[in-house]
Amino acid sequence: MKKRGSFNWRAFTSFMMFMSFTIEVFTGIILYIVPPGRVAHWTNWRLLWLEKSQWEAWHTVFGYVFLFFGILHIIYNWKPLMHYLKSKAAGTVKNKKEIAATIIVVLVFTIGSIFEIPPVSYVYDLSEYISESWENKESSPPVPHAERLTVEEFSKYIEMKPSEIFEILKKAGVKVSDQNKTIEEIAQENNMTPSELFKKIKEKTGKSIELKQSSENYTPRRGYGRMTLKTISIDLKIPVKKIIETLSENGIKAKEEETLKEIADKYDKTPYELFEIIKK
Repeated sequence: MKKRGSFNWRAFTSFMMFMSFTIEVFTGIILYIVPPGRVAHWTNWRLLWLEKSQWEAWHTVFGYVFLFFGILHIIYNWKPLMHYLKSKAAGTVKNKKEIAATIIVVLVFTIGSIFEIPPVSYVYDLSEYISESWENKESSPPVPHAERLTVEEFSKYIEMKPSEIFEILKKAGVKVSDQNKTIEEIAQENNMTPSELFKKIKEKTGKSIELKQSSENYTPRRGYGRMTLKTISIDLKIPVKKIIETLSENGIKAKEEETLKEIADKYDKTPYELFEIIKK
C-alpha cells in the first residue's frame, strides 16, 4: 500500500499523456495554417509570440513525449490490457462487418492521401490554400529563403555588387558588423525583419530585383504541383497571360485558375516538365 503523499507515477503518466496529446492537437492545428517557411522567415512571422520554427519544435518534441508516456502507460497497464484484449478477441468474430468497415476506411484514407485522390486530398489542399494566402508581394522574398544568403550571395540574384548593397545599407542607417553575415543576421542586429532590410535596398534599385526570381537559379517551392498558374505568376514575377501564351506555344492550353498538376495530367506530362517550360 502506497503512503499518503507519495508520488503516483501511474497517475503522472496518464496526466502527461493527456497533456502531450492536447498540445499535439493544438500545435498541429497551428502548423496546418502557418505560412510557408520562405514567408515566415522573411517577415519574422509570429503567432502568440512564437515563430514557425518554435511551433514546429514544440509539436515535434511533444510528439516524442506522447510516444514515450504512451509506451510507459502500456507497461504500467500491461496485465489489464492483455486481459482486456483476450476477452475481446473471442468476440471479434461477431463484429466481422465492423472490422471490414474499419479496414476499408483505413485503406481509403491511406490511398487517398498517398495518391492525392479527392475528397481526401482536399484536406491537404485546404492547408496549402490557407498557407499560400499569407503571401503577397511585400511578404514574398526575391528568391526562396533569401534570408539565409550572405550579402555577397544575395548580390548575385539582384545583379548588384556587394559594395553597392553595403553602401545603400550604410546610408539607410543599417549597421553591418561582418560582411559574411546573412541577410537574416544583419536584420536581427538592426531590429528589423529581412523583408524590411530588403525594402531599403529595393527603394534604391528599382524593379529589376523582383524580375530576377525567374532566372535559371530559381527552385520551385514545395507543393508547386498544386499551385495555380496565377499563383505561379506571382511567384515568378511573370504576367499570367505570358505564362498562358508560353504554354500555348508549346501546344498546351491552360487557364489561370488551373493547377499545374491538373494541366499536366491532361497532357500526360509531369508538373515539373510544365514548370521548366514556364521558367524558360
